[in-house]
Amino acid sequence: MSAHTSTAQPATPDMREAQWQLPRNPRSAGHARALLRLQLTDWKIAGEVADTAELSL
Repeated sequence: MSAHTSTAQPATPDMREAQWQLPRNPRSAGHARALLRLQLTDWKIAGEVADTAELSL
């Protein structure tokens, strides 16, 4: 995870939003899933919900 990674902070505890800009290349899909996994862990979202979110990416 390199220069394309940004720290996503919710504006309030109730907000669940993160945004990243990744280059258009085949490696970005895996990178996006890794970023999502980290963000969901930070938000303490796990299990089936996290799995579904990752697969929907």
